[in-house]
Amino acid sequence: MAKLAIEKYTEPETVAEALLEQGLTITEAIRLRAYDLFLSRGGENGFDVDDWLQAERDVVSSATPIELVEHDNDFQARIDLTGLGVQQIQVFATPNSLVIKAEVTKTAEGEFSGKMLFQSVELPASIDVDQLSASLDGGILQVTLPKTAAKAITATA
Repeated sequence: MAKLAIEKYTEPETVAEALLEQGLTITEAIRLRAYDLFLSRGGENGFDVDDWLQAERDVVSSATPIELVEHDNDFQARIDLTGLGVQQIQVFATPNSLVIKAEVTKTAEGEFSGKMLFQSVELPASIDVDQLSASLDGGILQVTLPKTAAKAITATA
């Protein structure tokens, strides 16, 4: 069982910047693939939407569902990432969400040659991002997300 590092963010604004950068990277890969498709058809106009949608299918993996189970004190998230190693998987967490990104391969020149997986799940209750753990065992990513302790509210008169 291999442990994974988790990028933990307590402030939503911080994770927004990191995820925006990831989204821009994916968009750029899709743009380049769509342009390659355009050129492979001889540069014929009128198929730009078809090229873009095909590029999305070529670049981004179809959604692998995240199984989320709620227990009294935590959530357990599982996702099948068979064939991927620890180095190819990134886990991001905020108090209210979990994001998993995986990239299949890159060439020695740094060009994109595989598919990306980008999945997120909004959590129904807040979690303690400092206590998260993630491991990869037999191709299954398991993330334990402890819930934050309930804070007592007292009223004074």
